[in-house]
Amino acid sequence: MGEKARQVLEKMGVEVRLKSKITNIDARGVWLGDELIETANVIWSAGATAPSLTKTLGVDTDRMGRVRVNPDCSIQAHPEVFVVGDAALFLEHDKPLPALAPVALQQGAYVADLIRRNLPIEKRRPFRYHDKGFIAVIGRAKAVLQYRHLRISGFLAWLAWIMVHIAVLVQWRNRYAVTMEWAWYYFGNRPGVRLITGHYDPKCLKP
Repeated sequence: MGEKARQVLEKMGVEVRLKSKITNIDARGVWLGDELIETANVIWSAGATAPSLTKTLGVDTDRMGRVRVNPDCSIQAHPEVFVVGDAALFLEHDKPLPALAPVALQQGAYVADLIRRNLPIEKRRPFRYHDKGFIAVIGRAKAVLQYRHLRISGFLAWLAWIMVHIAVLVQWRNRYAVTMEWAWYYFGNRPGVRLITGHYDPKCLKP
């Protein structure tokens, strides 16, 4: 699916650089080793790090600051302390679970049940992640979808993304409003980007 996404991006005119390490960003642009990509605008939208709180726990963490947790999402030597979501390094089949919302939601529900039942460590069943697949939007009417062995790309994957997002909204009024708004943007060929322009007082941003 990653390869399919790359092909779609290149057809849209995006130059994709794989296995390229950014070594510096300055006023001139982005440096890939000794190569300079000159640009006045740099947008970084990749990677996630754990909250700084994890570094104060005095436990083992990885380079991203995630806490290595036990099969029940507790930390070493402290079965009463749990770490979930992006802050946790949970290994399943010797591979870390991805930093995705479904992982955090399932872990949160699992730990909440442990706390509610006040189960001792010897009676806790290991956490098991149920992969419900993923959808990534690439552009207008373009997306990739993977659910178990099913892989779809293009318009159908994008349509599935819309249906899933509308289905999880609360109340029919919100679903109807979002559906109409997205239809207006799509059939009217309008951009969905909202920009804040004009002058502002920097003092307003201070707490």
